[in-house]
Amino acid sequence: MTLRPPSHADFRSDTLPIANRITSDGDALRIAAELAADFADGAIERDRDGVTPVAELERIRQSGLLAIPVPAELGGAGASTRTLVDVVALLAAADGSIAQVLQNHYFFLRHALVHGTSEQREFFARLVIDGNRLGNAQAERNVGSTSNGPGEWTTALSASADDGVATLTGTKYYSTGAFTAQWIPVNATGLAGTSVIVYVPRTADGVHVTDDWNGFGQRGTHSGTTTLTAVRVADWQVVAVNGDVEPPRVDGAYGQIIHAALDVGIAQGALSRLAEFLATKTRVYRDSPAAKAAQDSHLLYETGKLAVGVRAARAVLHEAAEAIDVAGLTPTRAQSTEASLAVAAARAVAAETAVTTANELFEIAGTGATDRKYGLDRYWRDARTHTLHDPTRWKYIHIGNELVNGVVPSGSLI
Repeated sequence: MTLRPPSHADFRSDTLPIANRITSDGDALRIAAELAADFADGAIERDRDGVTPVAELERIRQSGLLAIPVPAELGGAGASTRTLVDVVALLAAADGSIAQVLQNHYFFLRHALVHGTSEQREFFARLVIDGNRLGNAQAERNVGSTSNGPGEWTTALSASADDGVATLTGTKYYSTGAFTAQWIPVNATGLAGTSVIVYVPRTADGVHVTDDWNGFGQRGTHSGTTTLTAVRVADWQVVAVNGDVEPPRVDGAYGQIIHAALDVGIAQGALSRLAEFLATKTRVYRDSPAAKAAQDSHLLYETGKLAVGVRAARAVLHEAAEAIDVAGLTPTRAQSTEASLAVAAARAVAAETAVTTANELFEIAGTGATDRKYGLDRYWRDARTHTLHDPTRWKYIHIGNELVNGVVPSGSLI
């Protein structure tokens, strides 16, 4: 069995050009803004036709954005969490599906960098710097999506009687990003019965991803089914869930804040489209004294309320991002608690803001906004679909329980 990863160069492909190198937070934000502007142009058609955004994801891959969280000492930009969430929000404002694909990539990249051995950290850092994107094969039927307990995953590693190389077998659902990824991180039960994450090449024998996602929102996430049949796995591909990093941690908070950024982006996208529609297309109501809808005080008031809500959500998001950066990779108990609670607040506020903004858009913009050619309903469908996987009610419960009873939930729950 192989304990040390091979050279990342062994996994280079002649058909996969090496990605651009981003070296600063400013460059990351500039590139994300440029890509978002381009992606917004075809977002309505991609959503309407259920198109997998292959070309758009390839542009992201080549842009260098995949590697921005990699620490500078490992060759990356070492971008702050605030920059990361702003990048995700920019992309989500243009196309929520594309942004959600990146959530899994960034989360599982961080896991390898935090919990992997020094050799694994270097390997996966270089792999991502070269432009490889990580997908996701986590959720199972009848198993919680945040399961970390021993033996809870039905997808499991088994020892091979032939050559000692382990094999991975199981079925995963809602595999966001796996369909077009270069590597697929798989949550599984390890040989010792503990929870592990196995990093599997997308093209490995025994890996089959079906694009059978049929949700009415986030249609371009291709969150289908991943079937793993006796996939050969070397030791270096297996990263422990906890590894050498003991609590306190901010793993769960890091994954959650990217989801919050996605919701803030969807809300911003809906708000921007509302402002444009109100200024150019909405008809003034017959009882209004205004000459046109863009001058109607009632409509401006309601639009202003939504704008304040989006600003507030972004501010809470930034506060949470800064708490994660303060906590770092080896936080104190107090830092871990603050980061987790701050992210829980951001997640709740962002989710509710996204749904509210996307819904109220129609109340303000009027009947004309329901015309399918404008595709304005995609913001509501995307927000409603994305926010369902992690109910905000639990965020409020955790925050209230800590405030009243001093009970801090584990990082995987909040």
